[in-house]
This record gives sequence, structure tokens and C-alpha cells, in this order.
Amino acid sequence: MCRSLLSGVLSAMAAVALFLTCTPAMAGLHDDNGRLVTPSEDIDTTYQDWMGQNKQALAGLALNQVPLLGSHDAGSYGVNRDSEPCRACRTRDGGYVTRKPRGDDISSARSQSTDILNQLRYGVRYLDLRVTKQDGEYWIEHIFLSAKVTGHGGMFWQIKEFLRQHPDEIIVLSNHALYEHKGGMNERETEEWYKLVQREFGDLLVPAGSFSAATLGSIWQGKGRLVFYGDAKRFPEPFLWDESQVEGPWMDQKNPERLCQELSSELAGWAKGEAASKMRVLEAFTTTRKKIREAEKTNRLIRERLKTVWLNAPVTVVQVDDAVNSGLMPILVNRLPGANPTGGGN
Repeated sequence: MCRSLLSGVLSAMAAVALFLTCTPAMAGLHDDNGRLVTPSEDIDTTYQDWMGQNKQALAGLALNQVPLLGSHDAGSYGVNRDSEPCRACRTRDGGYVTRKPRGDDISSARSQSTDILNQLRYGVRYLDLRVTKQDGEYWIEHIFLSAKVTGHGGMFWQIKEFLRQHPDEIIVLSNHALYEHKGGMNERETEEWYKLVQREFGDLLVPAGSFSAATLGSIWQGKGRLVFYGDAKRFPEPFLWDESQVEGPWMDQKNPERLCQELSSELAGWAKGEAASKMRVLEAFTTTRKKIREAEKTNRLIRERLKTVWLNAPVTVVQVDDAVNSGLMPILVNRLPGANPTGGGN
């Protein structure tokens, strides 16, 4: 009994100490060609293996019961002054972008301060990806072209490289925005995209299933580590999970306090059992023109609420801007029953 009590006290002390040391690293942001970037050496990799190090706590949990850190517009880190416009993406006024970014365009389009590989190293396990095919190449986009999808260093390569180094981690890929020409991909273009996904990832793709039934333990029994979801009703690919199983209302708020109020209302509905069988995504980001700078304020409020009024909220994914400086990983990992508070990373 005494040994058990002592162990609990020591675990609590470790969690507190970790929380105090894992503060957001906004000071690590550097200005590079008009962009705020977080260098690789400044990424906190404490939680790069957090799933593998918490297998016992996670094995029996369904996917929609595991708290995940999500990256909003995960591939937008590459937008810079020389980026080409995404010719298929509509603006708020209904037109199309036809020029390179200028002024606040870069800070408005860029939601993340480092690449996908570093986001995964920080602990992100939910990637919001917007894809376009332009001039014969696939790109990640957010208003402007950001990073290539294929080839060495591209988005596919970064995900595969991370999983090669961390084979027990499971990643959810949100792929709800697909563009080509002036508008969304047509049926043939979408089928070509999914064929490319299947060729690139192969056995790494987890066969389609239910977010409320598939446990992490059952996924670990197979080779797949990527849960890829999209429009499975129109395109019933064997690896494509149905996007209707995901609940994530977009608040479109510029003020962080107002955003949190609306998110609280959404969480109140989830607490009553609404969307109980779904992957519940808290889209916790503002729609300002300086997303990474404003993320510091928004993420601070999200952290405070997850420790207090949202402590027991049934949220699956907390999706934010500038995920690597959010300070959210220790809070989310500590929501797991019986979790290792250090994540076991390096």
C-alpha cells in the first residue's frame, strides 16, 4: 500500500515538473524571408514516441477515445514570398488567387512554423492536409503552394521517414480538400490521387474501419499506421475511412476568447452524447491574418481550459496553429489513464 502511494506521489511530481519545463517555445521562432520558423534543433522531442511508450494504456482504447494533437493546415509551413498561387482555391470573395503573396499574405496562409516531420517529432498525430495538382505536380496548399507531396523531402517522404524511425506511432490524415484546375478534383482526378496514395504508402495504410470500434491494439496487430479519411461514400477505397465519422465544426472566429466560448458550447453537446461514435475534432484556431503570432494567445487559453473547465470533456483531437509551440503535448498525454507522463521520448 505504501509503495503504491509513494509511486503515485512520484508520478504526480514528475508530471508537474514536466509541465513546468514544457512551456511553449515562442522565443525559438526566427524570422526567415518574412516567415516565422521554428528550427529543428528547437523542437521538443519528449513525446516523439508517446504512443509506443504508452501501449498498455492505449491498447484497449478506440481511436476516438485517444486525445490527439492536431495540426491545422499542417503543410502550410512552406508558403513564402516566392510561392505560386493555388489557382484552384477560391477566396472569401468567390474569386481565385492569381498573384504571388505580398504583405500579410504569408502570415495569413502559414499556420505552422515547421515542417510535418518536426510536427510529428513534437507529438502531433492528426494532420490536416490540403492537396492540389498544378502544372503536373501535387502540392500541399493553403491559398498558395507550399510544399511538394512526392519526392525526397516531400510530404509523403516526411511521413514515411517518421514512421520508419517510430514504427509504433499511429497517424490520422485528414484529406478533405482536393483541388485541380479551378475547383475541386473531379471523379477521375480524385481516383488518380487515391491510386498515388496507395502506391506510396501501401501496407502503412490501415484498412477502413470505425473510429469508435477500431482500437489502437487492433491496429498495432497489423502493418498499417496511417488512418486516412475522406469521401469514402463516393470513393470506397479499401483504405479510405469515412469522413462522416468525423465531427469538427469550424468556428471562423478572430477573437480567441470568443472562439473558446463557442468551443465550450460545442463541448457541452458532446458531453451529452452528441457525436459519441465520431472522431471529435476541436478546431481551436483563430481566423486572423497573423496565424502563428495569434496562436500564442489562442493556445494559452486552450491549455488553461483543458486543465480546468474542459478537463473531462470528451474531445479526441485538439487541432491548433503552430502546434510545435502550443505546449499541449504534456496536457494531452496526461489525459490518458495510466499514461507515462514523460512519454518516454528522448
